[in-house]
Amino acid sequence: MKKVCHLTTVHQPFDVRIFQKECRSLAKAGYDVSLVAVHEKDETVDGVHVLHLPRPRGRWERWMRTREHCMKRALVADADLYHFHDPELISVGLELKKRGKRVVYDVHESHAESMLDRSYLPMALRRPMSRQLMRLEKKAGKNLDAIVAATPKIARSFTGSKVALVQNYPSEGELAPPSTVQMRDRESAVCYVGGVSLVRGAREMLDAIDLVPGAKLLIIGEYTPKSLHAELLQLPGWRQVEGLGWQDRSGVAAAMARSVAGLVLFHPLRNHVESQPNKLFEYMSAGLPVIASDFGHWRTIVSDEDCGILVDPLDPDAIAGAIRTVVEDRTAAQDMGRRGRQAVTRKYNWSTQEAVLLELYGSMIGS
Repeated sequence: MKKVCHLTTVHQPFDVRIFQKECRSLAKAGYDVSLVAVHEKDETVDGVHVLHLPRPRGRWERWMRTREHCMKRALVADADLYHFHDPELISVGLELKKRGKRVVYDVHESHAESMLDRSYLPMALRRPMSRQLMRLEKKAGKNLDAIVAATPKIARSFTGSKVALVQNYPSEGELAPPSTVQMRDRESAVCYVGGVSLVRGAREMLDAIDLVPGAKLLIIGEYTPKSLHAELLQLPGWRQVEGLGWQDRSGVAAAMARSVAGLVLFHPLRNHVESQPNKLFEYMSAGLPVIASDFGHWRTIVSDEDCGILVDPLDPDAIAGAIRTVVEDRTAAQDMGRRGRQAVTRKYNWSTQEAVLLELYGSMIGS
């Protein structure tokens, strides 16, 4: 049995892309799968051996000591193929490659671009660090065995490399509601699922819900930075918020089953306009119409499938208008949700991407 080892120092051990989709798919296909991640203990879940790393006390410790721990655990795993998910692990990947291992870099976002908007970095350092990361990623693309890209834009940026496009589409039925509640009988609630931050529209969502009396906003996710939660509590719109915190997949499905739409209102940053957030397809999979940022790339999905409403993500009035539409016209909301679910069944589902991943692994180490 071929041994494969996934590595992350940034993501949660049961991350949707890394664990729920890629690692579980590989284990199901017969690979011996390990995942090195920050976790409390070693354990085996769904056939995947989770190898724990100690939790760092901050970003700098993660960049330094946690990365060293990750390398040690990777070597002990002695896998036939290593698959890492964070740019800070490029040096680990290159070292493993020097030791004769097959190594894959999974690029979830346009990291060099996103660094230009990182608020925790001093402004004077952002552009030099972005250029340095761009050079590192080019070196990775040239020297590693393959790049796994989460979006077409990322795939295009690694020209000349062996690239597999494995997109963040939902697994069929993973967000099926625990009980079937017709759209007309649901609460006047919209939901947001994912990391909660200002650049993902946290303030605009609260300002918008404040303009729709009687409506509710369900927030499922953790706050970045953690101090943002206290800041949002002071906004008038918070009285219409139900904060559910982090939820497992069944909890997310239950929250979506209460809602009449899902929100994905990223700000128009360089790293956002051609991204493909999980939540966009997850809302569609759950039969929810989407209220989404009016980006060109997203328009080709939402408008072409007629499964939601596109708005200026910086305009609370426009967002509020879209919320009123789905709350007041449940027939239209149900029809948009039905078309979104059909599009996932037909096209935007994980089984199509699982096949690409398994083909890549088969070409490198066999099945």
